[in-house]
Amino acid sequence: MMLKAYKGCSLVLLVLGLGACSADSDQPSTAEADAGLAADGGAVEADDAPPPIRIDSNAGLTAVWGSSKDDVWAVGGEGLILHYDGKTVSPMLSPTTRSLHAIAGTGPDDIWMAGEEGTTLHWDGTSFTQVSRNEDEMLLGISANAPDDVWVVGLVPVDRAGLVRHWDGERWTEQEVPGCQSLWEVWSSGPNDIWFVGTGASPTLGGLIYRGDGHDFTRLEFSGKALRGVWGSSGDDVWLLPYDSAPQHWDGSGFMGDDTPMGDNGMLGTWGSASDDVWAVGLNGTIMHFDGEQWTQLPKVTDKTLWAVWGSAKDDVWIAGGEGTLLRWNGKRWRQFATGSVAAAVAP
Repeated sequence: MMLKAYKGCSLVLLVLGLGACSADSDQPSTAEADAGLAADGGAVEADDAPPPIRIDSNAGLTAVWGSSKDDVWAVGGEGLILHYDGKTVSPMLSPTTRSLHAIAGTGPDDIWMAGEEGTTLHWDGTSFTQVSRNEDEMLLGISANAPDDVWVVGLVPVDRAGLVRHWDGERWTEQEVPGCQSLWEVWSSGPNDIWFVGTGASPTLGGLIYRGDGHDFTRLEFSGKALRGVWGSSGDDVWLLPYDSAPQHWDGSGFMGDDTPMGDNGMLGTWGSASDDVWAVGLNGTIMHFDGEQWTQLPKVTDKTLWAVWGSAKDDVWIAGGEGTLLRWNGKRWRQFATGSVAAAVAP
């Protein structure tokens, strides 16, 4: 892969062999709601709903993804992995105690997880394999187009550089991206349209965007704030999520948005099911929703930091957050599936 550097950055390409590594904190250290969205303002559960499972550690959940509404995964600090099977949420036996910050896959038997110290796990439907680890890396985002087309982004703290990794089904290729503090998220509308977003280099620390076809990437002109999330319904309908200002929209020809500050509601993750159903979450339990015309901040259901959002449909949305918080929206109300400060089950 080749990234065309904006302002003349040089890049280094490395090839990593696939191999199992020994296993062994958490860096990702009020208007009324839309009609029908949490109109009662709370995480209302049916009276006969079972209580949420309780996390015995202080590990937070920093990423959530599923292959369907009955196969949902959440990962977080201390190697914590939770799985929802359509009925209950249960902790899984994890092969690592390192914090996990990202998860994505192509199906129930092809799921990737990544995080602290370059830890990369793969679930084949039966068991986990730790495929790689590099103490110099922090991995923060994953996008999987196919079993042989997986993208991971993050940073190399000691080099003050972003990091892009790609799995082609046989090996990982890896490339550092100087000129940026970090790459926080990766999203793709398809195998030939990949987006990386993050934080540019000092002194401005503004938003950074690379877009490419899987082989060549170009840094796009963007003058907004540092970016923490990206999601789109297509390559011409993409939302960029700055940490401390209003979401920015790409319409195929340029970026539109304003610099409305988010105050203490810093934004951390975004996802959508369609162009008129986009979600964003952040600090202090902030949940925002876009209905195709405007963004609305919804009534809070928790004060915990909310790191990530994912769903299988408009009426099936999951949010992962601090202290083991795992929420689900069913189209009418929220239900809390996990809370607390069960410990990560770690393989001996």
